[in-house]
This record gives sequence, C-alpha cells and structure tokens, in this order.
Amino acid sequence: MAQLGAPSVDDLEPLSTPSVVEVVYDTLRRLIASGALAPGLRLHQADIAQRLGTSRTPVREALARLTADRLVEFHANRGFFVATMSAERTRAAVEARQLLEPMMARLAAERQPAAALARMSAAIDAERRATDPWDAYEASREFHLALAEASANEFLERLSDQLWAADLGRPLYLAYVNLSGREWIGGDAKQHDRIRRAIVAGDPAAAERAVEQHLVTARTYMQSVMHEESGPAAEASAAGDGPGRAG
Repeated sequence: MAQLGAPSVDDLEPLSTPSVVEVVYDTLRRLIASGALAPGLRLHQADIAQRLGTSRTPVREALARLTADRLVEFHANRGFFVATMSAERTRAAVEARQLLEPMMARLAAERQPAAALARMSAAIDAERRATDPWDAYEASREFHLALAEASANEFLERLSDQLWAADLGRPLYLAYVNLSGREWIGGDAKQHDRIRRAIVAGDPAAAERAVEQHLVTARTYMQSVMHEESGPAAEASAAGDGPGRAG
C-alpha cells in the first residue's frame, strides 16, 4: 500500500491526444534538425504512425504544426515533405541571424551565464576535434544555440532555436567544406572562439562586432556556394539583388 501523500502509479493518467501530438511533434522536429530526415523527403503519415505506435490523427496534427514552423512543406495531392533549402530561404535565414545574433552576443557579454559559456566552449572544442564535416556542422550549430542561451532571453533563444531547427545551415556548411576543406572548419572554430572570448571578457561591443564579422563571412561563403552551384543568377538572388527583390 502506498504511503499517504507519496507518489504512486495510481497518480498516473492516460496520455491525452494533445500530449501524443507533442511527442510526435518533438520527435519529428528533432529528426529534421539532426538531418536524419533529409530535405525533400516525403513524410508518409501511415509509416510515421506505425513506427511511433500511434494513430494517424496526432501525426497529421504534428505535421501541420511543423508546416507552420516551415520545417515541413505540404503539397496538395502529394502530401508532406521535409522543407528544402532555396536561395531565398537561405538568404532570409542569414538576414535574420544578422539581426538577432549580434544582440545575443551583446546580452551574453553583459550577463555571462556560466552554464551557457561552458556549453559554448565545449562546442568550440568539438568543432576543432571534428574529423567529419557533419560532426563539425553539429558542433557549429551547438555553438550558436549556446550563444542564444547565453543571452538569457527566452524570446531570442526561441527564435534562434526555430532558425536552426530549419537546418538551412547544414547544406551550406557542407558546401563550404567541399570548397575549402578543413580550412573552413578551423576558421569557423577560430571565429567562434573570438566571439566567446569577447563575451567572457565582458565586452559587449567587441562581442557584437565579432558576431557581425562572423556573419559577413558566412554570407560571403553563401554567395560563393550559390555561384558554384547555379551560376551568377543564383548568386545575385542569394545576395538579394535578383529580379524578384522588392523595392
């Protein structure tokens, strides 16, 4: 017999539909972010439901949420697909990071939360040790998520999480490595460490400037990759100078 007031299995309640939707949503989101579900992959509701041991209803609701997050695309008469990278979406993501991450670095230098700074250091070490481009990318992604955490601002952290969950940086990072080899990985880690040192030094202006320089480099490489893959027209589009640009 359970002691009075002590928790027991009798306190457990059956999973409700909303909680199942949340589990399916989190599972698929994590698989998309990790690259296990590749861009362009068709997501069959029946297969997902069978593998996760649930009905199709929570799967459909989770896919609808992921579509709203722009991690999944829905095509009429075809179904759901993992969102693919385009020059326009990649450019938009870099622009968003250019607005958000310098502010994150400034706040991090002012607040210096110890756990987040340790997470940043660990990510830099992992990127330096990486022998595989995929592992290097994961370490780079981890650094930027840690930077968001270091801002100690839940809204910035949530926005950063959404940007990186879309995983737009993975194809670009791998393309950077193909263009310049391990030189890119070493340079990326060095720039991350420059950002970290400015934050640890408590210099908000230097931290902000280091992130801005880092993202200028990322945008330059982005344009190079687009040029290599699709020619000058794609490079112009990635730079925001294509014929579809407003204004």
